[in-house]
Amino acid sequence: GGENHQVRWYVNPGTMSNNWSYYTLYTNPYYDTEGMALTDFNSDGYLDIAATSSASLGGTGSTFVLLNPKSNTGNWPCYTLDTGLYSCMETIAVGDLDGDDDMDVIVAVRKPFVSSYLVWYKNNGDGTSWSGRNIMDKLTFTNLEGR
Repeated sequence: GGENHQVRWYVNPGTMSNNWSYYTLYTNPYYDTEGMALTDFNSDGYLDIAATSSASLGGTGSTFVLLNPKSNTGNWPCYTLDTGLYSCMETIAVGDLDGDDDMDVIVAVRKPFVSSYLVWYKNNGDGTSWSGRNIMDKLTFTNLEGR
C-alpha cells in the first residue's frame, strides 16, 4: 500500500533476513492505497484483500476487493465496490455486519472541507457482487461525560 500505488504480497523467507520477495497484486497509477484488511470473502478458505484508495489532485478514490486465486503466481481478480463518489476512502474494516455468514466491508470516507461518512458494502455472497450505502454521515464530536 501507500504512495507506490500498489498492493503487494510479501513472502516470508522463513529466516531472519531482509530477503523478502513480493508479488504486485494491484496497480493504480493515479491513487494511493490507504487502507487494507484481510478476510475470506468467498468462503474458499483463502484470505482475500479489501483495500481503499485516495485520490490526489481533485480526483476520486475507490474501494476494491482482490480475491485470492489459491496460487502463488495467479492473477488476483479485482472487484470494485465503489469509485467516483468520494475523494478519500480511508480506514477500512471487515466483518459480518448483517448476520448472513459472509464478510462485509465498512469504510470511513472523508470529503475534504465538507464532512465524513461511514459506508457499508454488503457482500452479496461470493465476493464478486456488492451493494453499498451510507450508514452514517456528518460525524461530530460531543462531550460524553455530561459536563
